[in-house]
Amino acid sequence: MQLQPEPIADEKRSIAWIWLFATLIVLMVGSLQIWENQKRAAALNESQTFINAQHKLNEQTVRDLNRIHETLPRAEGRRSPLMEDFRLAVGPGFSLLGSPSNTVSTYLYTDPATSGQAEITVYWNHAEKIRIPFSQYGTLNMPHAWVATIRRLVYIAGFIIWVAILMTTFAERNQEARRYNGHLMLVVAVTSTVLAFLGNRHFGLWLNLFQNDSPAWGYIMIPISLMLMYYYPRWSESPSEPTCRKCGYNLTGNLSGICPECGQSVARTQTH
Repeated sequence: MQLQPEPIADEKRSIAWIWLFATLIVLMVGSLQIWENQKRAAALNESQTFINAQHKLNEQTVRDLNRIHETLPRAEGRRSPLMEDFRLAVGPGFSLLGSPSNTVSTYLYTDPATSGQAEITVYWNHAEKIRIPFSQYGTLNMPHAWVATIRRLVYIAGFIIWVAILMTTFAERNQEARRYNGHLMLVVAVTSTVLAFLGNRHFGLWLNLFQNDSPAWGYIMIPISLMLMYYYPRWSESPSEPTCRKCGYNLTGNLSGICPECGQSVARTQTH
């Protein structure tokens, strides 16, 4: 006679609830991530549109100032007029950038009519270079990626939890507990990997967990979890000795159908 353990309904229900909870987390975070991506894309498009429009205004302002600059008389044989003459010809709208200097100064001109801007570099009080302000070339207004930050922290915590469960599994002697830990590890590994794949960078990334999404760790964690679920309990127990699935007690010679250690019911099968 050999005793074989029955499937434990409580364990199956527990694993089912864990998978359901993990699925809900992925669906919720995934929905929030899609919403945030759309919001950031709209903000990027709006900001880029504003920058392009402002850039056109700035180009027109630079052309207007250059035309005025060319019509003014040159100072002391130089090819540039005095800054005082240039400011009088252009009108109000100048502001000094940085600290005043006797040698080199920079002014920002804002056209009162169009809001176009131009930057004027002045050498020794002579208006010299007129160009588009450098700051106008690409200041994008992007909202902070809060969902992506939280998602990244969640899946990194999942990877850490997976390692902790792995360490306890190898120290565990209970066959049923080892199999249950394998289920937990699979849930954590799959959930963390899917959350990592929701980011913009994925597939082959391993490092820079806090800067980039690195789901490649799941390529190792998921196979190990499956191995611990289906093979490790069999390797670690002798197939010739029946044991209780709940507590691992050796049931050799037990004909009562009940584990004397924990009281778990077990099925009796006739062996030849």
